[in-house]
Amino acid sequence: MTHDPLADRARVPEVRIEPFDVHGASASTWATYQRYRRVRDLDRAPDMPLMSDDEFVRTLQREEPLVQHHRWTAATPDGEPVGNLLASIRRPGSPGADEHAALADAWCYVLPAWRRRGIAGRMLGTLHGFLQAQGRTLVTVQAHDPAAWAWLASMGAEPRLATVQNRLPFERVDDALLQRWRDAPAVAARGLRWELHAGRVPLDRLAQLLPVFERLFRDVPMGALEGPPVRFEIADFRSWYADMDARGGAHHVALLLDAAGEVAALSIGSWDARTPEVLWQKLTTTDPRWRGLGLAKAVKAALLLGARELHPTLRRAITFNAEVNAPMLAVNRQMGYEVHRREAFYQVPRETIDAWLAARG
Repeated sequence: MTHDPLADRARVPEVRIEPFDVHGASASTWATYQRYRRVRDLDRAPDMPLMSDDEFVRTLQREEPLVQHHRWTAATPDGEPVGNLLASIRRPGSPGADEHAALADAWCYVLPAWRRRGIAGRMLGTLHGFLQAQGRTLVTVQAHDPAAWAWLASMGAEPRLATVQNRLPFERVDDALLQRWRDAPAVAARGLRWELHAGRVPLDRLAQLLPVFERLFRDVPMGALEGPPVRFEIADFRSWYADMDARGGAHHVALLLDAAGEVAALSIGSWDARTPEVLWQKLTTTDPRWRGLGLAKAVKAALLLGARELHPTLRRAITFNAEVNAPMLAVNRQMGYEVHRREAFYQVPRETIDAWLAARG
């Protein structure tokens, strides 16, 4: 029998869903939330270091230029959180706000000991009210837990994009292979030249590159996800760079340029001092005119080799790929990446949530 996550709501009438104001919360409220989030984060990512309390507060209080976050906690009568809800929308008045006017992103979590008591369903009711108030009609949810997949399926939601998180332990790295990839014969034979940025890309150069990033990102498989094209804004990068200046971090970009200075292939990654063992491998792609020459391998290898030289704390790389992106998955396998877990993105219409809640009283 399929379990109704709201059927047990009578067991937890004392749990309250309350807004969490990251700027106005008292010291005691922060202390209880810190206790909760440490347990949560260890459950979600036991192999990642816990963020310090001060850094956690600073991160949540950071104002992003393009995105506005709204937070709630599920708390017991003594104020101890047992779950939390996050909803994010495009910041009103920011670039692209009109294109994102109907969209929201959401994420929720409940401590293992408090699951199957209807708490997630109650947070869903809070989310539904938020979507109504904001005029949002479609919410995107990312999940990697089979229980969450089943819960979303109970609403009639189906995955719009299936992805895998791949991890590369550096003890599996074949340096000679990466050096051969970086020195691909096509680089010299086709008159290509390297442009490498370690740590930061000068903002004036970054502004020139953002339209290229947007154009090449359009070829990244996005499944059946609805939404406007991905856009990169210089204001977002300025904010990110300032954040990295505060907590430690690096933005790495490896480019191959043709004789006219146009980007033939690129790879982007980052390093975060809060997770010093990890290279976060992000976008790697090749202009369609230059495919079939091993250039994606070349830029990906150059990025990894350069980052590892700059950050001696690195022990592994992590990247995310659509399951249908067979060419990049094949490159990752050759590098030594292994699948760590599978994830899925869902998009749920607000009326679907409304019907689900109504059917359960």
